[in-house]
Amino acid sequence: MLECWVETKFAEVKRGLVAEVTAEINDTIEARLVKVVQDKIQEKRDDGSLKREMTHDIAESVTSQVDDQVNSWMVDIVHRKVGEETTKSDMASDIVGRVHVTMESRLDKMVGSKIKEKYAADDIVGRVQLQVEARLDDSAGSKMKENYAEGDILLRKILDDTK
Repeated sequence: MLECWVETKFAEVKRGLVAEVTAEINDTIEARLVKVVQDKIQEKRDDGSLKREMTHDIAESVTSQVDDQVNSWMVDIVHRKVGEETTKSDMASDIVGRVHVTMESRLDKMVGSKIKEKYAADDIVGRVQLQVEARLDDSAGSKMKENYAEGDILLRKILDDTK
């Protein structure tokens, strides 16, 4: 009976040890599974965070490239507009200069022709006067000179009026 009792006790202890070992193994397996699951979850979080960071970096890079391209285009447009305005300004200055030169040339011609006309008229008057004086000296006395002088004055007036 002692044997039976020892066997029973041994079986109970054995069952208890098996239960304890099984429980400890189960706890260890559960702890390892929990750790693996937590690690996987953390990896997924890290991957998600990494993906978000990469997405953010890519978005910033694309935005920066687009901004750079837009700025480059704006600079090109501004340079083109400045060039067009400079060209327009240069053309306007050139046209104004040509008109100014043409006007000065025409004024010079007009003044020159007026001066020539005046000298020609003065020359004609001088010749007429010389001829009249010569004739007066030759032909008659002072009375005739006065008549011719009046005619000379009248002739000068007529010539001055025609200028």
